Amino acid sequence: MKGMRQPVPSESAFTVLVTGASGFVGLNVVEQLLSQAHAVIAVSHDEFPPVALGEFLPLDGRLTTTVADVRDTGAMKRLVASADVVIHSAAITVSDDHEHASDNRILEVNIGGTRSVLEATRTCDRPIRIVYVSSGAVYGEATFGSEEITEHTAAQPASLYGLTKLTSEVLVRQHAVLSGTTTVNARLSAVFGPWERNTGVRETLSPMYQLAAAAQQGEAMPMLEFAPRNWLYARDAALAITHLAVGPVPSHNLYNVTPTLWSDPDEWADQLYGRYPDLDPTPSDGSTLHYDSEPGRLRAPVSNSRLRSELPDWPRFSPAEAFADYLTWLERHPEYL
Repeated sequence: MKGMRQPVPSESAFTVLVTGASGFVGLNVVEQLLSQAHAVIAVSHDEFPPVALGEFLPLDGRLTTTVADVRDTGAMKRLVASADVVIHSAAITVSDDHEHASDNRILEVNIGGTRSVLEATRTCDRPIRIVYVSSGAVYGEATFGSEEITEHTAAQPASLYGLTKLTSEVLVRQHAVLSGTTTVNARLSAVFGPWERNTGVRETLSPMYQLAAAAQQGEAMPMLEFAPRNWLYARDAALAITHLAVGPVPSHNLYNVTPTLWSDPDEWADQLYGRYPDLDPTPSDGSTLHYDSEPGRLRAPVSNSRLRSELPDWPRFSPAEAFADYLTWLERHPEYL
């Protein structure tokens, strides 16, 4: 990022605007920023969850919450005016089966929202670093190839969601060229963990969440055959995004945010059986567990060497540690199932 103008933090901490702050990934990012004593302007399309608000207020940072439409450029301009950094995570995620029913809204929010955020930052009289929370969905069919996926792998999105993510990445990169500020695209692999819930804008909930919900109801595990994949723990996702936002100037404008250790929902089910020994482990023929259209298809490995070169101790959680930590969190927050 040589030659890029950098934001100047207020005193010793940054003021970070987070869009999509009440969403799954957004809540984890807000929590991580507050734990590092940064000030957070949490922007979301709905009210900030009271449970999260109560849990975050004792943290060292300062939290301001506001309801705003990310597509409203005027509102975003007023909010960005107080920020040093923007983390843009607002998006609609739907399955391939249902995206045709809401394609206009997906385009308006996922692309229109990104344009609105970028336009808002152009009016500021100081540089603002932007981290765009993207998705491995941009790789499309390459996800199922035999070659390791790196940031140099050609994007070939196979869904409208993936296409909107790639389009927004292009807009974010072009913003850096035109404005001379630092922008980063962070491509996340599939995420699970704390604060996951059905918000209405994220249709496909992780198998871990769905299995835990079944366990809480005392139901048999509704397992289907799932191939192992690089599931990303939400706390590790938040740590990486926060590092790219408020850490040293990133060396690149694109990072794969993904673990290299593969995890399997069967491992998660085994931990659930340990906590709920009365569960029936017999898979149900009428299972409703669904995450993607091809759950049993083997996936290509994805490199995270670029991120780890700048954040060597990442990720903090192994799959087994992530599962155990998430179970502990769910025991404290049964209302999230």
